[in-house]
Amino acid sequence: MTIPSPLGRSADQILATALTDELDHSSWHFYQARSWLDLAQRLGSPSAIQYAALELRYGLEYVLFELLVLRNHLLSKEEYERCIGSRAEMDKMLKHTGNRYPKLCRFTELVLRAGKSTIPFRFWDLGQIARDWGIASEYLHFLGSHDRTLQDSAWRDAAITRLSGVMESIWRGVTETVGSPLLNPDKMEPEIRQAWEQFQSGAMTEEDVSARVRILAPILNERIANRIARGAN
Repeated sequence: MTIPSPLGRSADQILATALTDELDHSSWHFYQARSWLDLAQRLGSPSAIQYAALELRYGLEYVLFELLVLRNHLLSKEEYERCIGSRAEMDKMLKHTGNRYPKLCRFTELVLRAGKSTIPFRFWDLGQIARDWGIASEYLHFLGSHDRTLQDSAWRDAAITRLSGVMESIWRGVTETVGSPLLNPDKMEPEIRQAWEQFQSGAMTEEDVSARVRILAPILNERIANRIARGAN
């Protein structure tokens, strides 16, 4: 993904950042968080630290919304909304998904690899999202007396370092991959859907999935080509 550098921007420039095709949904919030952190480092601004934490948490929440609600319907919108703002509810929500999301990530990876895809994708770790969300949230609640927190340069430096540590891997994902390509079980070709159900239940191994996809690839490619041709006519 090619996006403008988030470094060296003023507060006015950060506030004026628009949603674009390059910066949309969760990536926009991570871009803003990276910009506020850079501003905090340059100016020692306590407000910039808290703005960075806010954007970081919102970006992580949007990732979960995209992965678990919009794309794969692993949760209902109502279930998702109950967890916002509550670490306990978020942990419960992630446990509710069980092993389905990690399995779907692995299944998608196997299908793409069997199809010889070389596109750099990213598969999110839900446990890591929960941990990062918790760190960002710490800076959005009462922090204690100002002389020991926001007015203390050592505290500010430690906060910036901690949030930057969370942002590092996230920012690599934003800039070095093309997003999360999870297959939606509701939109899979029937043969792939059958393989997914068997893989999910443990009736099919990773090697079985790869072999099945390689065998099916010519059939599926021809089917897709015929659909495209019919659409063109």
